Amino acid sequence: LTDVKTGITAFGWSPDGSRIAFTMRDQASDEEEKAAKGKDDSRWVDENVKMNRLYVVSIQKDDKGKREPRKLTTGDYTVEADFDWSSDGKAIAFSKTRMPKADYWTTGDVMSVDVATAEVKPLSATGAAESRPLYSPDGKWVAISVTDNPARWAGNVRISLIPAGGGAPKPMPWSYDAQPGAIGWSANGDRLFFAETRGTLTKIYAINVNANMISEVSKGDAVFGGIEMNRAHTMFGFTMQRADTATEAFVSRVDNFAPVQITNANANLPKLPVG
Repeated sequence: LTDVKTGITAFGWSPDGSRIAFTMRDQASDEEEKAAKGKDDSRWVDENVKMNRLYVVSIQKDDKGKREPRKLTTGDYTVEADFDWSSDGKAIAFSKTRMPKADYWTTGDVMSVDVATAEVKPLSATGAAESRPLYSPDGKWVAISVTDNPARWAGNVRISLIPAGGGAPKPMPWSYDAQPGAIGWSANGDRLFFAETRGTLTKIYAINVNANMISEVSKGDAVFGGIEMNRAHTMFGFTMQRADTATEAFVSRVDNFAPVQITNANANLPKLPVG
């Protein structure tokens, strides 16, 4: 679908499946390309840093038989990989930082871009580090992760809801370890799911956004990974392992958490005694 000179770092389908949004680094300068062709592999760490930009490309070819990516962001910032399409496909919420260096995560803000016009506007830009935007199914809210204000290295994270059209944030309750990783919304938008480490385990929780309460969704002792939701917001997909079983892929309904194993990648492992 793409034929570009630099690396694509993340991508996401539009809700109708007609387009793909992706992030891509800026191209190397003429001097850098000349040095590379001359087999000069030396690099100065954290110099000549390339920003990531947000693009969109159509699945269908244009009148010239090509698929030309269209750049959506051009500002003096780098776009992170955690962007999300609105349900109507008209906007994309994304997080940005001032530079793609490790120490700049504290400068995180959440923005939205109009896909048709490439007009960018801030959704949440404070002294806290904001990231991981997720549109609600009805497109009225954007869930984001917010650190302390100002952001601290040993910081707490809290999920807040931001009106998609702008307005004051609505903080959600603190989670057990203050490190929630948002997963997605329920189909009717009344619950927001997140995962969090608790000791050596992983738990999946739901925030009732109307009652402002947290409840545990997952059952038993396990470690979950790669948790995703389907487009209809009715199913989870994830990996799961326990103290005595190796990692496999599972699915479960959202409204009745009961993992069903769908792979047997580690079925032939030796049956060794475990602690």
